[in-house]
Amino acid sequence: MPYLLWLIDRDIKLTPLKDLQGRIWADGYGNGSITAPLFDDVAEALRRWHREGLVLAVYSSGSVPAQRLLYRHSQNGDLTPLFSHWFDTRVGAKQEVSSYATIATAMQVRPEQVLFISDALGELEAAHDAGMAVVLSDRPGNANRNSGPFERISNYSQLHPAHGPQ
Repeated sequence: MPYLLWLIDRDIKLTPLKDLQGRIWADGYGNGSITAPLFDDVAEALRRWHREGLVLAVYSSGSVPAQRLLYRHSQNGDLTPLFSHWFDTRVGAKQEVSSYATIATAMQVRPEQVLFISDALGELEAAHDAGMAVVLSDRPGNANRNSGPFERISNYSQLHPAHGPQ
């Protein structure tokens, strides 16, 4: 247990730790004791993008089962039907260019057809280096709000993926 707490305190993104997290979440979501909080604009934007025919995917350090739990049990209802692809650290670390190339291949698109949104500059740099368009999601509580040379948004209603930030 002390080792687990040490990993959690340091926000270490190990796949086995994220698997354990997913199992714990499954219990909480399953018994209704927790729901996933999302910023107010997120569900509306996801629904709009899906209606517009955009293919939506999730790439998170959380395991795919944990991602599905989160979006299935959001305070805005089940959002899982909006997503076509789910990726976790099994495709590679989020700061590695090769991870984003693997994702584009799995989605059967060219990297430049993908808009990647993140709150982490290292992830944006890796996705950009893989050829993807990127935008920093600048939200209260972000650990590092540095967007580097990249566009930043603070509300998903500002983002029109076919055209970029408005």
